[in-house]
Amino acid sequence: MVLIDAQWFFGNNRERGIGYYLDYYFKHELQVPPEKRLWLVSASTPDKLINQLLENYGGKTLSFDFSIDKPRQQELLARWLSEKQVEAVFYSSPFERPWSLLDWQLLIEDFNLPTTAIVFDLIPQQFPNEVLKSWPEEDQKIYQKRLDLLSRVDNLLAISPYTKKQLTNLLNVPDEKIEILKFGYSNNWLNPPREVDLKWWRSVAAPKLAVTISGGEWRKNLIGTLKYFAKHYAKHGYKLIVICRLGQLEQIKYKLLAWRLGVSKKVSFVGVVDERVKWRYLAQAQVFLFLSFAEGLGIPLFEAKKAKVPKIIISQELAEAGFDKLIGGSVAVTVAKPQDYQASQPRINLSFRGASLISGLISGVKNLLAQARG
Repeated sequence: MVLIDAQWFFGNNRERGIGYYLDYYFKHELQVPPEKRLWLVSASTPDKLINQLLENYGGKTLSFDFSIDKPRQQELLARWLSEKQVEAVFYSSPFERPWSLLDWQLLIEDFNLPTTAIVFDLIPQQFPNEVLKSWPEEDQKIYQKRLDLLSRVDNLLAISPYTKKQLTNLLNVPDEKIEILKFGYSNNWLNPPREVDLKWWRSVAAPKLAVTISGGEWRKNLIGTLKYFAKHYAKHGYKLIVICRLGQLEQIKYKLLAWRLGVSKKVSFVGVVDERVKWRYLAQAQVFLFLSFAEGLGIPLFEAKKAKVPKIIISQELAEAGFDKLIGGSVAVTVAKPQDYQASQPRINLSFRGASLISGLISGVKNLLAQARG
């Protein structure tokens, strides 16, 4: 049996790109037959979700009470791993928060089982000042511990050439330990819901529509995306649809930025939308803006390619990482000039940890307006 971390199936990850990616992987790519799969789940997981997991991917489950102390965990694991005849361990999302339920150290050090892990990116390690230091201190410690243990994993599966480069450059992982999962950048695994006819929606496309799929975190660069749109597309009559999960404060700040840039009537923040709505927007778009500073795979790029958006704009940072070559071919990929989307002012922290609501809002507004002027 192979023990598989099933955290991705139960958390918010399931409704994100990582969830769609892993769904395809476990259904079509994992070289472990269903009868050999042992899914590690929390003892508190509802039966309904357990049944969904098994119906979709086969196998059996190992329910574990993760609230007990480590010595007791170790004792129970030793017995169950023997009873279930577990021969290897597979980590599906080792760096996603909330952190994987089971302490890696128990399996890697105490039981010395062969281990494999999928690595999506090492962006917190690549940008410690902008990303890692914005996390709570305890999360930073856990992340660093995971990085240390990663060097002891036997086989690493990178989701893109860029992720492989991160592993070799940032962690000095030997090349022979890393395999690239090439199915991810073929875009064959990305399919809109059956009831969405992309061809029909393209036929009724709005004449001048731009779309971005972004986020409030620093690396997604929504500030730069709004600046780029204001400079290059708003004046030509385009409208921008922003598909993005934002907190209430973040919505206020980005709307204020759009107002400061003079494009508030041309930008619609639609939040996180249903998959059917997302693909309809993509099918109708003439331009897809994706000015992120760093990505593991850049799933929205492949979604835009699948939807045959005529023109895709990416950041120079993504082009230098090779994403223009990964998605090129059937679509036109343009690399934006850094001065058109990078902030001239110091980057801001949108989380407001440690700040009151009012003071955080005032500080955020001032910074956003300063960056708009830049």
